[in-house]
Amino acid sequence: MTADTADVVPFPTPPAVDLDDYPARVPDPDTVMSDEVAAQLVHALWALRRRIARKEATAAAALAAETARVNAWLEDQTGRSRVEADAIQARLEEWVLDVRDASGGRRKSVSFPHGRVVTRESGGGWEVTDRSALLAWAKTYRPGLVETVESVSIAAARRVTSGLAVAVDEVVDAATGEVVPGLSVAPKLVKASVTVDGAS
Repeated sequence: MTADTADVVPFPTPPAVDLDDYPARVPDPDTVMSDEVAAQLVHALWALRRRIARKEATAAAALAAETARVNAWLEDQTGRSRVEADAIQARLEEWVLDVRDASGGRRKSVSFPHGRVVTRESGGGWEVTDRSALLAWAKTYRPGLVETVESVSIAAARRVTSGLAVAVDEVVDAATGEVVPGLSVAPKLVKASVTVDGAS
């Protein structure tokens, strides 16, 4: 056994099984874990994932077919009405804009027993197109508008601190040996995952 294969647990090619019945083949939960038991569990997980994927694919295909059928029915039942409704709405929106213009902006909406036709203003105002030019103007004529933002370079801070935790949540300045306030150290976490047949 070479160094490259020292940690590989040999296991035969999974036999042909009925994936619907496969959960019964899972080792008992009270079984003491070992390489052999782990191999059986990985095999069981592989089969279960395959079964889930197969059922999901079947369900997705059935759902797609049914969705297409229902959408076709809905379009058949409402398509013409939607076109007519859109045309009526567009006509009313164009009309109420004319009403607003004719009134000099005083008449912004019109109410009816079954609804209202309303106009609304949006947008407008000014926007910054050249920040450098605006900043130069403000420095000269409106210095009160200029803001100075102070911040610490985190990348530079990592270089000047030792990164050694004095306590769980403290960092030491490599130059002074003093604890740096405002920093904490998060411990590294080790997580486990299982990949079967190319999927996690």
